[in-house]
Amino acid sequence: MGQAPGRPATGGAAVRSDVLRGPLEVVVNITNACNQHCPFCFNDSGHSREGELTDEELLGLADQLRTLKPFNVCFSGGEPLLRSAVLLECARVLSSVGIRISLATNGTLVTRSLARRLIDSGMREVQMSLDAGRADIHDGMRRSRGAFEKVVGAFATFRDLGFRDVSASFTLMDNNYMEIENAVDLLSGLDVPVLTLRPLLLAGRAEQSMVPSPVVGRAVARLIAGLRTSATTMVQCPDPLSQLFILRSGASMRHMEVAANGALIPSPYLRAVLGSVRRHRLVEYWDAGWSHALEHPLLRDLLDSFTGNQDLPAMGLRVEAANEHGLDLLA
Repeated sequence: MGQAPGRPATGGAAVRSDVLRGPLEVVVNITNACNQHCPFCFNDSGHSREGELTDEELLGLADQLRTLKPFNVCFSGGEPLLRSAVLLECARVLSSVGIRISLATNGTLVTRSLARRLIDSGMREVQMSLDAGRADIHDGMRRSRGAFEKVVGAFATFRDLGFRDVSASFTLMDNNYMEIENAVDLLSGLDVPVLTLRPLLLAGRAEQSMVPSPVVGRAVARLIAGLRTSATTMVQCPDPLSQLFILRSGASMRHMEVAANGALIPSPYLRAVLGSVRRHRLVEYWDAGWSHALEHPLLRDLLDSFTGNQDLPAMGLRVEAANEHGLDLLA
């Protein structure tokens, strides 16, 4: 999936990690399985991986989160709605104590009944993937015939149910940038308030040849400048890699990510395994100094050498090597 919706800022001086009782946000990837096989997936999703957390373990994790009380918990994957039953149970547990719940999904499994149950569980925000304003391009990018019709139907379903906190995520590539305006027109007609353009990241299945050229970048900038004054759907273009630059500057970590197998990582773009929910509770990792875990010499050196998207493949290899040294905070 793309970066989680509802993610608070990772840097700045407004929040002091030394007085926080826990992270501001926790992303829970409840499965690596996915009903699509996008060639640009930065998470390399597709099939369940060995050792994924069981339903019982996920409910136990939800109980820990209920105590830790982060501002936001985002369910992602893979495709999280492949495990909708346990997702709904976890969401009810968390929302019962006022934790904000968000969801990142490709939208193809949304039915009216499931949408109603998601809303009733306390879901506060849903982000769904839309990579074009036409079926042939969207379905081709996602290697999934009928995906466009299903996600458009999902947007309409949430609208008809009166749920307004839904947005679209658009992965920007050479073969779909010309579709931004069509996508905005479609979303405006569906009363979807936000379209987020996501840069293609060189991780997972993505390859260098897929990265849009500078010419495309300039064309997109001109297009967005015009759309901002005319469209009812707002177009935003956050840089997900800013998270790494902020951490490189020495900012403390206020975010945790739980992989499908229970591993704790700082970021989907920095998969350093700093712990496991199967070994210790989340609060133990926070109390052990999670917010300053990237001061570890191996990780500090890695972040200091990071300059941008082109460095992600090499950084991934270096993270794998660092993980072999054993980075668990409570080992």
